Amino acid sequence: MKKEFIKYTLVFFALIAVFFTYSVLVCFLPTQNIKKNIAKSVSGMVMDDGENYPYAIIHKQECKMDNFTDALILSQNYTIDNKQPLKSAMYGKFAKQHNFNIVEALERQTNSEELKLVNYPRYWFGSTFLLRPFLLFTNYTVIRWMLYAVSSILFLVLGVKLFQITGLRRTIAFFLGLFFVNIFVTQFSIQFFPVTALSLIACILVCKHFKNRKKILFLSFIFGCLTSYFDLLTNPILTCGLPLIVYLSTEQEGVFKKRISTLLLFCVLWGIGYALTWASKWGLGTIFTDINVFQDAMETVFYRTSIETNSRTGAIIANFGLLPLFFICLILSLLLPLVILFFNKKAIKTNLLLLLVTTFPYFWYLVLAQHTWWHWWFTYRIQAISVSAMFIIFINFINWDKISALFRKKQKLKSGVAAFLLIPISALLFSSCCKKCEPCDIKKPDYKDFFIAHAGGAIDGITYTNCLEAMDLSYSKGCRLFELDLRETTDRKVVATHDGINVTEDEFMNSLIEGKYTPMNMDAINSWFKNHPDAILITDKLNDPRRIYDEFQFRDRVVMELFTWEAVDTAIVLKITPMASENLVFGSSEKAIEMGIPPLPPKRDFEIEQILEEKNIKYICMNRVCILGKESFMKRLKEKGVKNYVYFLGSPLVYGQPAEHYIWNYEMNFCYGMYADDLDLLASLINGTQMKKK
Repeated sequence: MKKEFIKYTLVFFALIAVFFTYSVLVCFLPTQNIKKNIAKSVSGMVMDDGENYPYAIIHKQECKMDNFTDALILSQNYTIDNKQPLKSAMYGKFAKQHNFNIVEALERQTNSEELKLVNYPRYWFGSTFLLRPFLLFTNYTVIRWMLYAVSSILFLVLGVKLFQITGLRRTIAFFLGLFFVNIFVTQFSIQFFPVTALSLIACILVCKHFKNRKKILFLSFIFGCLTSYFDLLTNPILTCGLPLIVYLSTEQEGVFKKRISTLLLFCVLWGIGYALTWASKWGLGTIFTDINVFQDAMETVFYRTSIETNSRTGAIIANFGLLPLFFICLILSLLLPLVILFFNKKAIKTNLLLLLVTTFPYFWYLVLAQHTWWHWWFTYRIQAISVSAMFIIFINFINWDKISALFRKKQKLKSGVAAFLLIPISALLFSSCCKKCEPCDIKKPDYKDFFIAHAGGAIDGITYTNCLEAMDLSYSKGCRLFELDLRETTDRKVVATHDGINVTEDEFMNSLIEGKYTPMNMDAINSWFKNHPDAILITDKLNDPRRIYDEFQFRDRVVMELFTWEAVDTAIVLKITPMASENLVFGSSEKAIEMGIPPLPPKRDFEIEQILEEKNIKYICMNRVCILGKESFMKRLKEKGVKNYVYFLGSPLVYGQPAEHYIWNYEMNFCYGMYADDLDLLASLINGTQMKKK
């Protein structure tokens, strides 16, 4: 035991030394060719509709690419300064702009525009540094095809190895699990590729060493460390779960207790390697930067494991819902009669272990509830573990020797008839869980009360401006509710800006937004609302009702989005209409954390209903994805007269259609209205006509 501990300790420190040294060394590479190839890469990333998450072949949510993070990785490579390799390796800086469109920010960065650089030190970003040598010679599009070629070869090698050791049936069952989570999408993505490649390599090595328990356990530790270095919290446990399935599929004999201990040790060692490698980056980052990376990381860990906008079961439901349940259930229903007629008792012990492995993804969703709920469109892929394991369980439970003997004796007719009768029954039972989304049939509100011009509304295709011209344009299109992001300047004056600023009020007002739009301070805001007496102000970012009471002249025409119950109580006393933010309803939100407001103790749905009723709060707002898993709760609030306005972050498309259209068609049973950027998108929805100018 002591020798093993020393061995693992030495290997761990050796790996950390390799990771650190490699990350720093590649930052010495000359930047000129790299920047040229990154500039060439942008054209392969920018979509006509500005989409950061385009679809791969199939126009479905579960087939989305992640150009957003790929652009972030390229931006990091563009930002690296080979004169300061250590800092470049540790800070992980990338370019960011106000609307979080990283692809667009990368395009602007390659055009030599000045952009804000953001530190991102809590990850190793192994994929960033692995990519860097290739960017010396080629661009993003070519690299994508290289990733596809490498992963395809790995799939082929694993298929051959599995077939040789486990046979054709288990090999097909294993790959069906990968097929049903659209694993092909990961072959074209810098963000997703590392976990897929590491999982396949680990499975191949398990096929080679499955009889050597010590090597199997050692591999689990190594791949836990490698996963932590390369992955950005996509689907890391695939590198643990898939090799375990391969091991349990090949190791058919052995003492049951020994196999249980192997399974548990495999998971523990993988987890130790993964966690320690990540923690080592926090330590190195804290030492070599001026940031307390440990504190930042722990705050993020708390946030990612919280239940900010939903329940933990909601995270499971969101991910489970992206599986093609009909086809999975159809295959299982076809196998079920064979399980019943030709049951293999010898497989019970092995299948118990496989059944335990099928639960891994759902424990992951329970722990990382917030993360896996927000990113369900790619975290659902770890269910390849569950699907592959379940298919293999069914295959194991069938006594194929009996079936072969039955065919040899030509006695298959009677059993075939029985199986034929059982198939439709089992298919009906399994597929009953498959449900389609029905369009909502609720009466839609009047458009004046339906949408809020988000940050004043978009102008010339630019969002988040909070400018005078955007307000005028939105008003001309019929909008009467206007959201403005209100923040303080360095001299404690309130101005309208989405991002935090480090200037005085005079400096802010003397600098045009995007070089051409008029900024707004409280004097300008008061003047505008005085000239538009039917307009209502919706505030964001400002959690101080007293400031609005003192500085906004039209208190009967303001609704304040507030982030603490104390602020809500103050607003009620001052007779200012409060709007409960997402974090008050669900316990936390990214926006509140950005403002320095810590997560609140989560409350149950009925407690929130009671609070809203007691305080007579009639307005709430949240990201539209918060609805998922909370439909009945949202519907009850709406029936009680609470107006829920939803916004949408990230992709402007939801299941292949604009988010505004999707909300209108399917989610109006659960919300009252929405924050809108491009008001013209709503024209086809509002009475089927263009919005009239007022």
